[in-house]
Amino acid sequence: MASRSTGNKVLKEKRDYPPSYYEYRKRNPTVSIKLTKDIKEALDKVRGEMSYSKFLKSLFVPGGAFIQFEKQRDRLAAERVAFENERKKMELEYDKKSQAIKEEKDALILDYEKKIRTLKNLLEDSIDTEHFFIPCSRCHKSILFISKQDNWNTEIKPRLVNMFHGYVHIECPR
Repeated sequence: MASRSTGNKVLKEKRDYPPSYYEYRKRNPTVSIKLTKDIKEALDKVRGEMSYSKFLKSLFVPGGAFIQFEKQRDRLAAERVAFENERKKMELEYDKKSQAIKEEKDALILDYEKKIRTLKNLLEDSIDTEHFFIPCSRCHKSILFISKQDNWNTEIKPRLVNMFHGYVHIECPR
């Protein structure tokens, strides 16, 4: 560009460029940005010995930094989805196992309570029940007489008392 001076002002004259210049500018536009001092220092540190142009171009070429970042971002997103799916799967398994353990615990408690009731009933029955064994006169196997039989008080107990009314413990004083 040519310039001419008129007093205090410098006037720039518009210059004509060949068409190839305009075509080049169209294919290769200029990018200009303003940075803070801190960001420029960080950029200088990252680019190392490369020019700004080479550094920025290297970000977009195959295998460049942005491409690698995008690939890494996609891989991390896929891993995050897989991790989340695995976490949900494990939560479901935990819930199923927890429910199964709870059901098993409840069943054991019910079974325990049933056995306790049965034992209590047996104990109560045995406290109020009298048992008497005598050998069979034919086969010599024991015959059990229990106070719960219908004829206990009317027939069996009076006979037993009458048969053994003279028996005493060895330790009993005379």
